[in-house]
Amino acid sequence: MKHYKLYILWLFICVIAFYSCSKDEDIFLDNDEIEKPEGPGQPDNIVISLVASGLQDIIDIRTSPSFQFDIERSVDAEETVALFAKLTEEEVNEELPEGHSYKYFSEGQWTIDDNPVIFLTGETKKTVTISFVEPPRTSVPQVYVLGLYVRSFTEEAKIESTKSKIIFRVEIPAKEGTVTNPYLLSSVDDLLTMKIKVDGVAAKEEVYFELQNDIDLAGESWTPLVDAGGNLDWGEYRVIHFNGNNHKISNWICEGVPYASFFGVLIGSCKDITFENATVSGTGRPVGIVAGAVGHWGYSNPKTRIVNTHVSGSVSGDTNMSWDWGNPAFATGGICGVLRQGSSILNSSSAANVTGTAAGGLVGDCNNSGGSISGCYYAGGTVTAVGESGEAYAGGITAKTANCPISDCYSLGIVNAENGRAAGGITGEMSSATTISSCYSTARIIAKTNAGGIVGRTDGCNNSTVQRCIAWNQSVTSLSDLGSGLVTGWINGSNLTLQNCFANYDIPLMVDNNLVDVSQNFTEDKINANLNDFRYNGSRGETTLQETAGKSALGWNSDIWDFTGDTPKLKWESEIVVE
Repeated sequence: MKHYKLYILWLFICVIAFYSCSKDEDIFLDNDEIEKPEGPGQPDNIVISLVASGLQDIIDIRTSPSFQFDIERSVDAEETVALFAKLTEEEVNEELPEGHSYKYFSEGQWTIDDNPVIFLTGETKKTVTISFVEPPRTSVPQVYVLGLYVRSFTEEAKIESTKSKIIFRVEIPAKEGTVTNPYLLSSVDDLLTMKIKVDGVAAKEEVYFELQNDIDLAGESWTPLVDAGGNLDWGEYRVIHFNGNNHKISNWICEGVPYASFFGVLIGSCKDITFENATVSGTGRPVGIVAGAVGHWGYSNPKTRIVNTHVSGSVSGDTNMSWDWGNPAFATGGICGVLRQGSSILNSSSAANVTGTAAGGLVGDCNNSGGSISGCYYAGGTVTAVGESGEAYAGGITAKTANCPISDCYSLGIVNAENGRAAGGITGEMSSATTISSCYSTARIIAKTNAGGIVGRTDGCNNSTVQRCIAWNQSVTSLSDLGSGLVTGWINGSNLTLQNCFANYDIPLMVDNNLVDVSQNFTEDKINANLNDFRYNGSRGETTLQETAGKSALGWNSDIWDFTGDTPKLKWESEIVVE
């Protein structure tokens, strides 16, 4: 055995020396030169050839990294040796179709078993195995190629020229989880492994998911994709993009975890999805069905967008805490607890029952420079605010709003802060640099202190505006004698503009169990000085909400609103298709 190993080593060294010295020598035979000897013996013109030569396509080297092919000699003889060598890129290109772009396998990305190939007496065919290591995937598919040619290392053996080369062509798919090759979700298991994929993404990198069909998560306990352990290191965030393809995820439960929700903390995008009959509850951090928090706290980039996203079910957050602007952990919303800087929600809806210290039909706390809420609605159910010392807020769209424009939205159902400070059909409380425009509410409004058909309370509303809105609520009720109004409740701020708003003067406005004569209350359109007043009732509407919405003074965009029914609807509502 020892002598045999030394012989193989000597043979390999000779092969290399031969290859380096004789590469340019003509040791090929054309087909017309080949003579196949007959009978036994040691022929002097053995012919070596590849059984399958030319271009060979390999489907998937990740699951099948090895490929086998055969090499043969024309007759049985004594020992015959052949060697495989790599073609140059130029030589490979000569064998490939033109007009395509290729990459080339480098050393270390492929190996051949038993090279050189040694035919022993009695062998006329040998099977060769080549193995590949998949190159790193990129955001786009790539095609890799490798060309080999066979050389003879036996004096009596020649190579058949037309069967001397083999080209391996391998398509390397795009990296999974990219914009061009997203992770495809079609089963419960696919959803449950999303978190593993998110955790595997490098900090600040993007990952893409696409839902392929409706998925019922009944009986499953959901863990948010980014739970953050209660404290998110913003340098470690991942950017998640989720495309629901107009499908739905239904009947799931998420309870007792930080940022209780589907995503946890969403930085990226979510679109074309319905989360149906979700049950979400949590404490100590913001809570919502889609996300506890949306966007990056303190920074406007990367911007996060939620589009054509719809939720139903129930959401409950902290109800035993006093609200603190510096700690929006107690914000609870149908879609998200907190909407942060640069983040937007567009053409989305909520039909969830929401309970929390700051409870919003869509968003708990919107403190959002550079973001917005537009073209959204609360479809009904109940929004309930509960908190210590009466510091709780409820709103049909948001509970608390600052630096966040809200436009072309509406709310139905019940907005209840009878154990809290303020409730409003669109927002419970608005503060500085906020504009609410082209919105309406038919919701029943109840507050312990400040109630308003559109805004429950304006506090420190410097440089803010409420305009072109309609209060058509079932009723507006305050359980105390402080400011409440048809359009807004308590008004406080400078450079605050209230204009071109209308209300149904048949709305019962109740304060401390007494029906208020709305004609005796503050109705001025504009306030451009410091103000501390009770309420803003707006102008008297027409006989119906639809007629009022058609007023030219409102200037509602007919490309956004549909005025053909009994009440104004958003045009996208008739266009959405949930498969």
